[in-house]
Amino acid sequence: MKRLFMISIFLIAVSSYCASLTDIESAFKESYKYEKDGNYFDAIDSMMTVYKENINSYAINLRLGWLYYLNKNYSDSILHYEKAEKIIPDSIEAKLGICLPLLADKKYSKVVEICEMIIKVDKYNYYANIREATALKLQNKYSEARKILNKMLKLYPADSLINAESFLVPK
Repeated sequence: MKRLFMISIFLIAVSSYCASLTDIESAFKESYKYEKDGNYFDAIDSMMTVYKENINSYAINLRLGWLYYLNKNYSDSILHYEKAEKIIPDSIEAKLGICLPLLADKKYSKVVEICEMIIKVDKYNYYANIREATALKLQNKYSEARKILNKMLKLYPADSLINAESFLVPK
């Protein structure tokens, strides 16, 4: 009898876990559909349906960071990227993500600091180097920005983004 009870508890737990996974999958699918249509408010809303039960989910916080950024709500974007980074501290994608709302919020020195952390781990990280060069350029630190862009041009000589950034940095 006790064994049957334990199996029942296990099955209830598994079924609620599977239902939760289905809910999360549905929330992601719905949010991608809304994002594709440019409806960021509803994309956020669809993710929030599973957020309370999954507040410590790296993927959900990362997704919310991105969606709040697209919706130009930079403080909430930063909040969710920071939560994602706390969940997985070594995550480069969370660090790269947080740079976007920080750039939009004109917190350039913080962007440089974060990009430097990434570059210590991954010297030629494409996005970290470009975002750092952008932040330096916006602080009028042109020679530092140019050094980074020249380093990246050696690796990506025909890259349109790096070339465009290089042309925009005064000599």
